[in-house]
Amino acid sequence: MPGPVLGMLFLFLLLFFRKASWQELDITADPLLRNLSLLFVPAAVGVVQHTATLGAYWLALSAALIVSTALTLIVTAVVFRIVARMTGTGNGEPDMPADTGSGI
Repeated sequence: MPGPVLGMLFLFLLLFFRKASWQELDITADPLLRNLSLLFVPAAVGVVQHTATLGAYWLALSAALIVSTALTLIVTAVVFRIVARMTGTGNGEPDMPADTGSGI
């Protein structure tokens, strides 16, 4: 299992069981979010370093990206429907905003 996935799992478990306040989370998350672009630098460097490999296998990589994205969307939709049924919120009708009577 990739390190970032394990990290997100551990973070979720920590936040779930610790029950921190929103103010505490905001203090921690704000600096991370302000510097989020720095986390993409290693990925960009990796792409630049492996342009020859990407050029040689672009078709297989493109197919893998498209298939994995489609599978992710399908699994997400299925899980969402299951959770909606389990929680009783999946009545099949979208939530509509209340009519304000403005006529617009």
